[in-house]
Amino acid sequence: MSQSTTRGIDRFVAEIEKYVELSDWYRRKIRQAYRTAKEAHRGQFRDGGDRYFDHPREVALMYVGICRTVGVAADPNGIIAALLHDVVEDCEDWTVQRVADEFNNTVAEDVDSLTNRKGETAEDLQDRIESASPHAKLIKLADRLHNLSTLNECSVEKRRRKVQETEDVFLGIAESVDPAIGTLFRARLAEVAIT
Repeated sequence: MSQSTTRGIDRFVAEIEKYVELSDWYRRKIRQAYRTAKEAHRGQFRDGGDRYFDHPREVALMYVGICRTVGVAADPNGIIAALLHDVVEDCEDWTVQRVADEFNNTVAEDVDSLTNRKGETAEDLQDRIESASPHAKLIKLADRLHNLSTLNECSVEKRRRKVQETEDVFLGIAESVDPAIGTLFRARLAEVAIT
């Protein structure tokens, strides 16, 4: 492992531990998830050219922030799931079973509920999110918030589609979780240029 990766993990864990008390076991598993996500997404880039790994790292940090906003303790399994939330969808050598084997069943179930399905309708997506565990639901909201913050780097058509999906599916879920989260979603939506 490179020194820059080790420093990145150390900074990430230090930031998490400002708000979440971690046992040694969870600290090791979060470090493992960080390394796993970074390696799994190696060579992948977002529409704006950023390394893909920056996205799950930011989602994990945003998940902790959302938990603080709504007054619940962030779950270490949720932090791990946030880091791994796209590996099954985007990386051929990762399956839900592998996540269970290398981490635990709770993380695997959350990753499974966070994984997008081909051909999924807005109603299917909404049902999947609403039936997810409470922490998976918060991770999915963090995921969408981060996606909204980078959406201006995408094509106008993709921006329009994601804004519509956010209004149709995510806004109501966010508001049902906490009005403050709904307000945050409305602010992010207002920042997206769709023309």
